[in-house]
Amino acid sequence: MAGRGSGAEAGTGGTGHRREDARTLSRDRGGEEDRQEARPPARPADRPRRRRIAGLRDDNRDMVARLRQAHDVCDEHGDVATASLLETCIDETERRVWFLFETERRSGKET
Repeated sequence: MAGRGSGAEAGTGGTGHRREDARTLSRDRGGEEDRQEARPPARPADRPRRRRIAGLRDDNRDMVARLRQAHDVCDEHGDVATASLLETCIDETERRVWFLFETERRSGKET
């Protein structure tokens, strides 16, 4: 909905302060990011596909653990609404872990 914002954007017509903050930060730094030499982007292709998939799987597994910790905090404080949202995130992340595990396992058979 146009004209409605949330959090830091409330009352700004939806444009938010973030863009302005980014411009201010850039000016405060004196355009430092413009003076830095351009670095070549990371090349994930340099790593074997199976290792990249395993890395994603491990990252998602770690995310599940952190989400469960956050869920425990919500339970301790009786925040049922946030706990419910976290349960959805946990389920989705666990599905990604499973998918990445199976993808990694099957990619090992192809090589």
